[in-house]
Amino acid sequence: MDSGEVQRPSEEAAGGAACQNCGAGLAGGWCHACGAPDLEARDLSLRRAAADMFEEITNLQRSKLLRTIGALLFKPGFLTAEYFTARRVRYLKPFTLTLSVLALYLFAFSVTPDTSLYDIRRMAAVEEQQGDHIRNMGPISIRLQLRAQKQGRSVAALEEEINDKWVRNASLLQIPLIVVYALLLLLVHLRGRRYFAEHLVFSMHVISFTTLTVVMMWPIYFAVGISLGAAGIAITVAKFILDTAYVVLATRTFYRCGTGKAVLLGLIAYIGYYVVFILLYQLALFLALLSAYKA
Repeated sequence: MDSGEVQRPSEEAAGGAACQNCGAGLAGGWCHACGAPDLEARDLSLRRAAADMFEEITNLQRSKLLRTIGALLFKPGFLTAEYFTARRVRYLKPFTLTLSVLALYLFAFSVTPDTSLYDIRRMAAVEEQQGDHIRNMGPISIRLQLRAQKQGRSVAALEEEINDKWVRNASLLQIPLIVVYALLLLLVHLRGRRYFAEHLVFSMHVISFTTLTVVMMWPIYFAVGISLGAAGIAITVAKFILDTAYVVLATRTFYRCGTGKAVLLGLIAYIGYYVVFILLYQLALFLALLSAYKA
C-alpha cells in the first residue's frame, strides 16, 4: 500500500465493527487502538451529555481550566514560569485564557444597564454632576441632543448606537492592550535582558488576573451599582491594592528579584498598565463618538 494513501475502514467496519475514528477493531464499547468510544453503544441523552460536561469540568486531574484558574488566582507569577517549561501542557494557553476572560468581562459589564461600563448616558450624568465639560463643546448630553436632532432620530437610539460601538471598539483594542503592556514591561525590565515573548506571556497572565477578579466582583457591582459614591470608591481602592500586590508578587516570582526591587518594579508596571487601560478605554469611546457623529 502506498504510504500516502489514507486507510479506509473495511466493509466490516462500515457495519459498525470498527472504530469510527481510526478504523481499528472495537473491543466492547471502546477502541483498543485510540480509545475512542463507540457512539452507537453510548447513551446520547441530554442527561448523559450534561454528566460528561460536569465530569470534565470538575475532574481536577484532567481539567486544564480549573488548574489554570487556580494557579492564576492563588500563585502569582507561577503560571508564567510554568509556561516556559515542558509543564505548559497542563494549563490553558495564555492567549486563549486572556481572550476568554476579556470576552467574559465585556459581556458581564455590558449585558445590563446597571452594571455597564460602556454607557454614554451614565458618563453624561457623571460629567454634569462634576461640571467637567469639554472646553467650548458643552456637556455630552447637550451634544447628543443636538446630534440626534440633526440626524432626525431619538437621543435613546443615538446612545444605544454609541454604546454598541464602544463595546465593539473595546473588544478590538484587547490585543493592543496586551502588546502595549508587554512593551511597558520590556522597558521596566530592560536590564533583565529577557525575551519579548516572556514579557508578553507575563502581560497576558496579569491582564487575565485583573480582569477575572473584576468579573468575580460583578455581583457586588450589580448590588451597589457602578457609581462614584462611597461604595464605588471603596471597591476601586480595594481592587487597586489587590492588583498591585498581585503584580508585585508575580514580579518577584517570575523575574526572580528581591522583595524591594519587586515592589518598585511591580508598582511601576501596574500603574503603567492602569494608565494604558484607561487610555484605551477612552480611545474606544472617542472612536464610537466619532463614528456615530459622522453617521
